[in-house]
Amino acid sequence: MVTLPVLAEDTEAEIYDIFTKARIDPAIEVHCSRCGRKLTGERSRRLGRGPVCHARIMRAVRTLAESPNASARKAAQLIEDGAIVPIASHGGRVFRCVSSDGQRTYLTSVDGCNCSAGLHEHLCYHRVAATVLTTA
Repeated sequence: MVTLPVLAEDTEAEIYDIFTKARIDPAIEVHCSRCGRKLTGERSRRLGRGPVCHARIMRAVRTLAESPNASARKAAQLIEDGAIVPIASHGGRVFRCVSSDGQRTYLTSVDGCNCSAGLHEHLCYHRVAATVLTTA
């Protein structure tokens, strides 16, 4: 059995490569980023979530997308784009998020983020997205 390497300070390209290899190579064991169950279906492996967890998250994303709040809509877009990835070494509770311009990544959790808004203790859309992925 081959397992995915621990993601610590990986770049977006390395993260993409890891998930692409996992999706293509059935010898690599992939687990749901939300509940930790082993994923066997091609679609589930590609999404990184099983069908039940994916449905729960997408219900929350649809609610956010319909919100009048700009941060909620940006969080929904972040999740839909797959621009927020759990870091394996932190039990799926810390995430690497891609910035809105695609040039930087941030570390975020429900409790904080190292983006400029997060560093000023404001609730950023990265934290909103992390909350949805953690609690949905």
